[in-house]
Amino acid sequence: MKHALNCARLSTPLAQAAVVSCIAFTAGALIPLLAGSFIHDPTGRLVAVALVAVLGLAVFGLTGSLLGGAKWFIGASRVVIGGCLAMGVTFGVGRALGAKVA
Repeated sequence: MKHALNCARLSTPLAQAAVVSCIAFTAGALIPLLAGSFIHDPTGRLVAVALVAVLGLAVFGLTGSLLGGAKWFIGASRVVIGGCLAMGVTFGVGRALGAKVA
C-alpha cells in the first residue's frame, strides 16, 4: 500500500500532540454547537453559544493548567481571554462582511 499508516511515526511527540489537539478542538467545537442546536431564537442562540463556549474554554483552560502544573487561575484566564478575543474578532469580521445571525 502506498499510503499505509505507520504506527512508528505516530509515536513521535509531534504526532501525539497533533492527535490530542485534533480531539480537543473537536470536543471544544461540539460543546457550543450542541447548545445552539436546541434554541430557535437567533439572539438566544447567540447568547447560549457564547456562554457555553466561555464555560468550555474555562474548563479546558483549568484542565490544561492543572495537568501542566501551572496556576489554575492564570491558565484558565488565559484561555478564556484568548477565546473571547477570537470570538469577538470572528463576530466583528462576520458583521463587517454582512453575515446575518439566523
